[in-house]
Amino acid sequence: MGSDSTALGRRADDAPIYRTVQSRILALLRSGELRPGHILSVMQCARACGVSRAGVRQAFDLLEHEGRIARIARKGYIVVGARRGRIHPTALLPFVFPDLPIAVEPSWKRIYNEVERAVATGMLFRSLRVTEEGLARHFAVSRTVVREALLQLSANGLISKDRAGHWTVEKVTPATLRNLYELRWLLEPSALIDSAPRVPKDAIDAIWRRLKTTIAHFRQASSADLDRIEQDLHNTLVEQCRNKPLLRVLGQTRLLIIATRHIFDGYPSISQAYSKQSALEHLQVVERVRAGDYAGAGEALADHLHKSLDHWIRRLENIALVAEPPMPDFLLTPPNE
Repeated sequence: MGSDSTALGRRADDAPIYRTVQSRILALLRSGELRPGHILSVMQCARACGVSRAGVRQAFDLLEHEGRIARIARKGYIVVGARRGRIHPTALLPFVFPDLPIAVEPSWKRIYNEVERAVATGMLFRSLRVTEEGLARHFAVSRTVVREALLQLSANGLISKDRAGHWTVEKVTPATLRNLYELRWLLEPSALIDSAPRVPKDAIDAIWRRLKTTIAHFRQASSADLDRIEQDLHNTLVEQCRNKPLLRVLGQTRLLIIATRHIFDGYPSISQAYSKQSALEHLQVVERVRAGDYAGAGEALADHLHKSLDHWIRRLENIALVAEPPMPDFLLTPPNE
């Protein structure tokens, strides 16, 4: 399981972290900033780069194998060529990595989107169980990485643990939808009314422009475009709400937004008509926010959420008519299904 992307993470350019650390040190050797006799500390290097000590150790091991540095007892590593009698620690690390920190993408993010898509699609057809072992095997990652991804899925309301401690996915049914939308009807308009006055005007104007552009060119809109306008209304415009417990409860309804995105990707003909109507409803909310009519925006949002439930139920009825897609090996049917 010990692949580069599991224990050590990767940079945004997809280079393993230890390779990036190694290349930085080689560059410093070539430039002369790092010279024979300098002492390298794993901990100092890790702190300077903002990466794990495991990644730095692997970089140092490679440099040692190449004969560029050598281990010295209780001191770390020394750049080869120094006379041992003159060895002393040197405060060089601030100069070794001047563009600190090295940007690292958490390993769980590398698998999250694919897992989310599989779960959000599968839950439209049946209840499922997610296995940690199956995920680790499927993606060749550690169980630690898998657990971090599963915790994020749980925070987004896509999975939960049953009494036996298994991660489960509840099938989306009309009853599920009504329960989630009831929470949103009760809470989200209040969150919007409290939050919207705190959202910067330029951010509101940008949301309005994106929405107008998406509606004007709706046939060309991608799932990313639609997801962005969903995030604009249901996240950006409400996230400044001062009632944080309320926002945490709303977070458990995010599966509605997430699943909508994946329905558009997988079943665009089912989703398109409802999505354009939804965008027009968004516009009514945003224009009221833009005008400073926050109470009116809350009413428009409540109306939009009531209509959205009807849209969702119709989507679900149409999806029931299509063939169930094959499920990946980390999604299993629970024994009682």
